[in-house]
Amino acid sequence: PEDVIVNLCRETGIKKVVYHREVCFEEQEVEQNLHKVLEKNRITEEPLWSNTLYHVEDLPFNVENMPDVYSHFRDLVQQKSKVRDPLEAPK
Repeated sequence: PEDVIVNLCRETGIKKVVYHREVCFEEQEVEQNLHKVLEKNRITEEPLWSNTLYHVEDLPFNVENMPDVYSHFRDLVQQKSKVRDPLEAPK
């Protein structure tokens, strides 16, 4: 995917790529490769965290230590997390 994205950027003159951050190992490898290729081609990037209900920084544990069992995840999140205030509506 990283080669295709860079080629599209070159062909269309795109200078910035915005994408959703991923949590799975294989997808993170693709992100790392994309970062290297974009940097080499002087294309800026803006990864966003938005695919989950909780922001990664608000979890009561590191992503690397995420519980394997959902009920354990749920218990930790319910007891120790706080949902962020909503963003202001665009004008």
